[in-house]
Amino acid sequence: MNKFCHLSLHSEYSINDGLISMADLAQKTSDLGYESVAITDNSNLFGFVNFYQTMRENGIKPICGSEMTLEGENSKGQLTLLAKDLEGYKNLMKLISHANTHGKRNKECLINIEILKFNRIYNFSKYLLLNQTKTFIK
Repeated sequence: MNKFCHLSLHSEYSINDGLISMADLAQKTSDLGYESVAITDNSNLFGFVNFYQTMRENGIKPICGSEMTLEGENSKGQLTLLAKDLEGYKNLMKLISHANTHGKRNKECLINIEILKFNRIYNFSKYLLLNQTKTFIK
């Protein structure tokens, strides 16, 4: 088995930029001999149950994640969040819910940098792996 693992992949559930179906992803992952793969759809976990079941049926370890936009005072950046375990998955659901209910602007779900101040994100980020992928100035 191949130890390489894609940790940033958008599926058909990332409406703006993902196309691969779960069945096609499972087939391609198996063909390449990967042990595991992650999906990191934009600000949602809509496809995770389908992804989880399809990968498990094909002997592939599914990794749950999401790519979110972190907004600061003068900048925005992409943040990839990966669930380390069940608690991480639950915390990721809470963070995505928070972004969808409190951070919607211009059809984009944002996590405001203010959430990170004073350790308020601690409850969300516990059991999550964080990776800042891109930062850009407004």
